[in-house]
Order: sequence, then structure tokens, then C-alpha cells
Amino acid sequence: MAVLTKAELGLRLQSVRGAIWQEALAGDAYAHLLRDYVDPSSTIEPLAFTTPVTRSAVGAWIVTDPALATTVLTDDAFGHLRTDGHKAHLQILPLPEAGLTPGPTERERIVAALATTPGFHESWTNALTEHAFRLARELEHHESFDLVGDYAGPLAVRALTEVARHAGQDADTLAGHVRGLACVSDALATPQTLDDVLAVTAAVRAAHLAVGRGTDDRATHPPLPLTVLYLATAPTAVVAALREHCTGGETRWWSHRNPPLRLLPRVAQHDLELGGHRIPENDQVVVLVEPQDRHLAPDDTNMVDTVVAADPWSAALRNLLDLTVTIAADVLLTRFPGLRSEAEPLRRPRSPVTRRFAQWQVSTR
Repeated sequence: MAVLTKAELGLRLQSVRGAIWQEALAGDAYAHLLRDYVDPSSTIEPLAFTTPVTRSAVGAWIVTDPALATTVLTDDAFGHLRTDGHKAHLQILPLPEAGLTPGPTERERIVAALATTPGFHESWTNALTEHAFRLARELEHHESFDLVGDYAGPLAVRALTEVARHAGQDADTLAGHVRGLACVSDALATPQTLDDVLAVTAAVRAAHLAVGRGTDDRATHPPLPLTVLYLATAPTAVVAALREHCTGGETRWWSHRNPPLRLLPRVAQHDLELGGHRIPENDQVVVLVEPQDRHLAPDDTNMVDTVVAADPWSAALRNLLDLTVTIAADVLLTRFPGLRSEAEPLRRPRSPVTRRFAQWQVSTR
């Protein structure tokens, strides 16, 4: 495959993003989601998916039904790659080093690696607790601060790199590429800025080597995909939970209503039928998981819980995010019981998969 120059890569990214914008303006709900642009002055209602399976003009099938989502995520008829072994046509960047698009032969290895995730709890608990207390102490004389940049973001990075260092991995390399690693999931789904794409590709290659230096990633540290996903989602999970607290909700139920990953793409491995539609071989099928209503009872089955149960990455990620949120919220609210929001959190643009928060100004009094 020919290597693109920066100018060629930039032009390709702009062209793809332009095509997505065109379809979004024409009323395609999935293109609108991938565009991930909100005009505060717009009076137009967000586009919705009105059927369990919807064909998008950008070339993907969108699944919003829980039963069909389970089929897509568990049936071998759906994989991560095309039948020729290449990336899905709609995947923006070829990043096999990230491990987020494994072939079918790797499934058993992945499941085995993720099965050890509960064993990480002691090391993660220690790292998260230590750094949460340190960060909270650093903020104790502040009347207001950015919860993303001053607390949730640094906490995720410090905890992960400490666990990685204990596992014999190159923690400094991981810490130096946080910006790129946190952007991987969204960069696979929709075009990012040229600078972000260059950061993503450099970060994934460096992290692949850094994590590979560990003694045994099955027993001592999450595999690289979980590292990537954690950095992308942990700060936002903490913000989402504390936002619930500030609006009268309970932080402990945040993961029951908020999906760690909003889009889960797969590829049809042969011609098949799904929800009354014929899906051709190698077409992309995307499970869409929207946040659930905050009034949903904790024991109610919903799309978020269904997907987490069916997707091993989401299940392992929720384990770590639940632990992170519990410790982060307990420490911060103990230190600042009067914590309140000064303004609505600001979301990072072009983030349809992780819906990352970029900033949230809060007051301690």
C-alpha cells in the first residue's frame, strides 16, 4: 500500500468528511452522528433511527434493537475485518496495532486475556486511590477548577501508567502519547483533524511496542485495546457520574445508563438476513448504543446492559470504569461535599464513539 504524504492524507480526510457532511445535510441520521457537530443556534431536532435496522447512505447498516445487537456482537457471521482480511471499507484508518479489529482466530486469546481483568482490581484500586487523594489535595485551595483537565484526565493517566510500570511496561511512552491513544476509537469511525490523525498513528505504534515490553499482559495488565479504550473513556465516565450527582442523581448507576462505547462496528462475513434486511458480504453493520433515560430502574434490562453483556471489550471496560468512577467520586465528594457545576460540560467535537468531554468547570463552594 502506498504511503500518503501529509498533504494527500489531509485531502483524503477532508474529502471523506465532506461526503459525510453532505449526507448529514440530506437527512441521513448515521452521517449526522458521524459528523458529530452541534450548532447551538440550530432549532432542528436531532435525527433519529426509527427502525431496528437502518441502511445509511454512507454504506453501513445501523442496529438499534437489543436482540439484534446481541446477534451482531456474538454470532461468528459478523467479524471485525472483511473476508479478505482487510479493514472494513468504512473504517477510516488502518491501525491493526491497536488490536481493536481482531481477526476471528484471535477471539479465544482475547477472551482469555480479558477473563483476568477482575484480577487487576487490587493494583488498580491502589493506584486510583493514591492518585485521587493526591489530585484532590492539590485542588483543595481552588474555588473552581476544570474537572476534566485538573482531575479526571490526570487521574486516568496516572493510574494507568502506574499499573503499566509495575507490569514492566514502558509507562513513560504511554504517558507521552495520551492525546493520540485517547482518540483512536473516534479516529477509526470518523475523520479527525490532520494533526490528530498523525498523533493517533504515532501513538498506536509506540504504545504497541511499550505494552509489548511487559512480562505477561494477560496476568499483569490489560491488553493494548483496553488501555486505548480506558484512556478514551475514563475521564468522561467520571464526569458523567459526577454530573449525575450535581443534578440530583446517583453516581453508582451511571454505567447502567451510559454506554462506554456508543458505536460498535462489525462486518458481515457472508450474505445474511438481519431484521428483515438482506446484508451483503463485507457490508459494515454498526450497533448503536444511546444513553438511557436517567429514570430507568437499576434492575431494568436496557440496550447498554445488553451490549456490555455481549461485547467482551465493553464488559472488561465497564469493570475498570466502575472502579474508577467509584473511587474518583468518593474521594472528590468527600473532599468537596459542596461540589456543583458552573456550566454545562463541553464535549470534544468529532467524538461519536466515546462522546468525550473536553472541559467541565465546577465550583467547590
